[in-house]
Amino acid sequence: MAKKRWVIWSLVAVLTLVGVGVWGSGSSPQPVAAESAGVELAVYNQNLALVKDRRSLELNQGLNEVRFVDVASQIDPTSVHFRSLTDPAGTVVLEQNYEYDIVGAAKLLNKYVDQEIAVVTEDGQEYAGTLLSGSENVILQAA
Repeated sequence: MAKKRWVIWSLVAVLTLVGVGVWGSGSSPQPVAAESAGVELAVYNQNLALVKDRRSLELNQGLNEVRFVDVASQIDPTSVHFRSLTDPAGTVVLEQNYEYDIVGAAKLLNKYVDQEIAVVTEDGQEYAGTLLSGSENVILQAA
């Protein structure tokens, strides 16, 4: 059991380094960070709250990627609204994704399914191949 845990943590470390390298090597512009300009909160019964969070950001002409951080984990993505104050008719949201990432071995592994990876075991043995599954057990298809 300890060997399996060590292999998983080794793989997590490798995937983290690979992910940082891939993320940092892209030629696309960095996403715009939306900074909070004020938050209002109304709390109701039955685990329901209304959060009004105004965020200001400057966008370049053309396509922009915007990341909103520090968002509640149980947000209803359909309740999010976006509006341009300077060009409401000419500004549209093309795609909206909500990813609540709790960092863990399975979460990291699943991002690399169907990709080539290398796994190093506790005794130094290295296995390379295509990651077929990373949910519960690491399953590699040999290269």
